[in-house]
Amino acid sequence: MDKPLVIFDYDGVLVDTTEFLEEQVHLKLAELGYDIPWSVDEMRNLFDENIIVALIEKGLSPRDMCTIWEHIQKVSQGVDVRLCKGVEPMLAALASKCSMAVISSNSTQAIRDVLSKKGILQSFFMVSGGDEEMGKVERMRRCMQSCGTKIENTFYVGDTVGDVREAHEAGIAAIAAAWGLHPAERLAGAQPEMIINDPSELVDFVNALAPQG
Repeated sequence: MDKPLVIFDYDGVLVDTTEFLEEQVHLKLAELGYDIPWSVDEMRNLFDENIIVALIEKGLSPRDMCTIWEHIQKVSQGVDVRLCKGVEPMLAALASKCSMAVISSNSTQAIRDVLSKKGILQSFFMVSGGDEEMGKVERMRRCMQSCGTKIENTFYVGDTVGDVREAHEAGIAAIAAAWGLHPAERLAGAQPEMIINDPSELVDFVNALAPQG
């Protein structure tokens, strides 16, 4: 059996940036003059689809959306980001068992900078941010083609309903990480192939696919 391909979302899955991103979006919306009193729940509802698309559908002009995203990309490179608990040992355990990539709506360079500082950039053969393309679907497909992995042996790990939906649109099995933005019960409504509550569960899953020896 070929090595599985595991593609990770970035924010909320690999790094603990959920509250930071919500705060930055609110701050920039206010600066741009948008009088939209979004609650935490309303903000998280935006992640039921691709966040960039959702904000535009909410009434932001594409120009203002670009301004917000450029701001987030800039500040993301300077913030002291923490890895989510259990991510570092998970990546070490998976290194010889599967190919790994990152596909996110964040900035490619910001992601690469943080992963490099944390000493884990070498774990991923590909890092793709939202500056390359708005949605994740086509990037997932290109990643799979680049790796040469069959679709039935490819998995996307995300923490939102929108991640699950985009994985399914790409024809890829979705593994929902319940330690991120959306809780397990909400993720379940999108019908991911699997819900995991801790990074160690992904190691167990991949080990079952590609046992030692």
